[in-house]
Amino acid sequence: MTGRDRVGPMVPPPLWYAACLAAGWLIGVRFPVQVVPAAARWTVGALCVLIGLAFMVTGFAAFARAGTSALPIRPTTALVETGPYRVTRNPMYVGLAFASAGIALIANWLWGIVILPIVLVIVQVAAILPEERFLEERFGSGYTAYRSRVRRWL
Repeated sequence: MTGRDRVGPMVPPPLWYAACLAAGWLIGVRFPVQVVPAAARWTVGALCVLIGLAFMVTGFAAFARAGTSALPIRPTTALVETGPYRVTRNPMYVGLAFASAGIALIANWLWGIVILPIVLVIVQVAAILPEERFLEERFGSGYTAYRSRVRRWL
């Protein structure tokens, strides 16, 4: 391990997802578009929000069980490979994506869904790639082996 114990400053990814929803709302005010019928959007949207919350809550719980912080600005003391981290290396970002899509569906903000892939690219470049470099530096072959077993997204 090296002396560096955290990723460092970055724009918190939840802000990118919030910006996506805000932009979707603002564009939708000017250019409203029906995403899906109301009954379907509530059902699918609520399901997406629940899936997103499940990923986020279980991701935080896995970090807590490992005794390390889920926040990239705090010291990282353990490589977490349990819970949702067995399925995706980024369950909290996956959860935020599902929740954002769900909120956009429920609110009928097509533009939030259209913008979401752009936000996913931004999160990958601005947050995930630096986190991966840090984790490889910090945990070496343990992280390399984990990365070869588990997908970045889903």
